[in-house]
Amino acid sequence: MTLSLALNNALSGLQANTRQAEVISTNVANALTEGFGRRGLSLSPGAISGVRVDGVVRASAPALTEARRFADASASAASVLSDAFTWPLQRMIWTRLWPQPPTRPKVLLF
Repeated sequence: MTLSLALNNALSGLQANTRQAEVISTNVANALTEGFGRRGLSLSPGAISGVRVDGVVRASAPALTEARRFADASASAASVLSDAFTWPLQRMIWTRLWPQPPTRPKVLLF
């Protein structure tokens, strides 16, 4: 192993270690932030020698993400249906109390 190759290995390792420290410090700083996902560093061997940083990867649980999206969509759909069904009742109450009822909200039902 030549001296330049050894120095290249050391330099790439130090760069990867620096990047890993940045990612860890970001994880610690945002540990209590709502919605923050833990991140990790993706490493692979270099083309000739050393270490290559492939990128930062967000740790996630696909099943939990899917469940959260489904719950949000269901809540939104229920809200739209609730507005659609309560509007006639609200209009009836408004017409008895005030001569000019409010305009109908712009809600699209699909």
